[in-house]
Amino acid sequence: MGATTRADVSQSAKGTRARSPTASRLIVPGIGVVREGRAEPFLNTRPTQSSAPVQWGGIALENYTVPAVLIARHQHPEHFVHLVLRGTVKYEVNTRGRNLRFTSRPGTIFLLPRGTVDEVNWVGPTQRLAVAIRPRLLTSEWRKPRNSGRGKPGL
Repeated sequence: MGATTRADVSQSAKGTRARSPTASRLIVPGIGVVREGRAEPFLNTRPTQSSAPVQWGGIALENYTVPAVLIARHQHPEHFVHLVLRGTVKYEVNTRGRNLRFTSRPGTIFLLPRGTVDEVNWVGPTQRLAVAIRPRLLTSEWRKPRNSGRGKPGL
């Protein structure tokens, strides 16, 4: 699975998870993966847009524009959604002992559960939106509004 460019992921992901100082919710400051037991950034390229400054609880969103790239074998510590915005490009995915070949087009979506291990070789440039979602965000019950005792539900 050769590639024009190989993602350099030697930078460690500083705090792939952090606690918000104002809330007890778990913040996902950026999209990270696990390679050889180390938490690292999803790509070595900085995203063009990121949700990191707003510190959403349980979710991170990043927009990337990247050239052809081999994303070395990694594991997703959160659920992962990936949407191709631009680029009709051939790519290969190696996962679970299988090598699969596809062509991305705007609108191509990947939905990967937490724990998925894969390696992806993108043959050309793409613009992509990536989202990491903490499993608890999808499984926790939403709080019901409290009744203030005046007949109107309170928040």
